[in-house]
Amino acid sequence: MKVVHEATYPLTTEDFRPVIDAVAESGSDLLFLCSYLADSIGLARTIRSHHFQPKMVGGAMIGPQNTAVKTRLGPMLNGSVNYEYWAPVPKMMFPGVQELLSTYQARAGEAGVDLLGHYMVPLAYAQM
Repeated sequence: MKVVHEATYPLTTEDFRPVIDAVAESGSDLLFLCSYLADSIGLARTIRSHHFQPKMVGGAMIGPQNTAVKTRLGPMLNGSVNYEYWAPVPKMMFPGVQELLSTYQARAGEAGVDLLGHYMVPLAYAQM
């Protein structure tokens, strides 16, 4: 795989358009991102509104696994490739996971936080 553009930006960056403009000039097919929470949100929004539409976007983005971020970005995450710690699929429903999620989701609903509980709860359960 040939790297055609590599860049960093200050952690204080709020406007990601210049970053994506520079990547767009490379004409790359793959946009691999390593970003923290706020950056991931800003980058996802910028990419979806930008003329540059690579064949694949994603990588190691912190944030899109979080329920609040999924809700906030919604369809802007469609087609993005990223990692998840756990997904609600049959092969990952190990003994005790559904009971844990049901209990967690009820408590999270009362507290108004992470309603899905998919981001860290099953991972923490597995580690314990």
